[in-house]
Amino acid sequence: MSIATRIFVFVFIFEFGLCSISMNAQESRFQPASQGQLITSPSYAVDFNISSRIPHWVAYELTAAEATGPANRSNDFRNDARATNCAPSSWAGSGYDRGHMKPAGDSKNSDAEMSSSFLMSNIAPQTASLNRGKWKSLEASVRAWSIDYSRVYVIMGPSAGTIGYIAGDVRVPSHYWKTALRYSSDTAAVAFIFPNANSIAGVVSDYRVSVDSLEAFTGINFYSQLPNELESRIEKEKNSVWQTKNGSGSGGTATQCKGMASTTGAQCRNLTNYANHFCYLHQSQSSNPQPTGLNQCRGTAKSTGKRCRIQTKDPSGYCHHHRH
Repeated sequence: MSIATRIFVFVFIFEFGLCSISMNAQESRFQPASQGQLITSPSYAVDFNISSRIPHWVAYELTAAEATGPANRSNDFRNDARATNCAPSSWAGSGYDRGHMKPAGDSKNSDAEMSSSFLMSNIAPQTASLNRGKWKSLEASVRAWSIDYSRVYVIMGPSAGTIGYIAGDVRVPSHYWKTALRYSSDTAAVAFIFPNANSIAGVVSDYRVSVDSLEAFTGINFYSQLPNELESRIEKEKNSVWQTKNGSGSGGTATQCKGMASTTGAQCRNLTNYANHFCYLHQSQSSNPQPTGLNQCRGTAKSTGKRCRIQTKDPSGYCHHHRH
């Protein structure tokens, strides 16, 4: 091979191949063994369960750039043509959120990466209380760790336990779990198991377990790529330092509203702190309605032609959209 040819090959690999080769190697570095259909995207891998129509697990490396990038949330939920028996893109009326495994907030490096996180192969049914509460707070913690430690390796998924089925045999798991590894001079791992429930007490750190305990719960062997002695040590630990965020939605009092939404006929997905477990929109459905200080706007929504559903304290009885 001539010197010129060697230079061309080197430049081609460097500019067009090396980055993707390195990225794929990093993404799969601590990936568990696949149990189903393995689907690899540029920034994460999914072990897809064809029969349950949700992942066995999702794994990826999260860098600070992915956690703090410029891409905005796309909300383009859609079928993944690569996934056999992929779940439908809409679960309207099911009472469950379309919960990301790899979060949109961990996919900010580019618009393409953001959009990829909305493929239904990366989605599973979660209660509003979990998805918008402690799971969301844990996701924020993971992003903070990626900044603190430059990168973390993340794996998460649903339990084998099942609550029921929605939207054409999409399985609703009883629990969700997540584990993260920082691989450095201070190598350590952390793990969590949450119930997929309408009311989740306590704070995020209450649901922390050892990786050994998570392995027993899931039947998955994590971090087998590490040297045996190191793997054994970090998987027994439960007290290594990982600061968790217990912020928005993570408190112990918020529960999913017991009311039924008039638009879908399904259980309301709002979270509420009212003692009767009904949100401000559905107090009238409770046998013990609580005073909210709010009244439904008297205006008419242009989009539906029906009465506006916004609650207002304004003496006029109209919300800020319809006051004038």
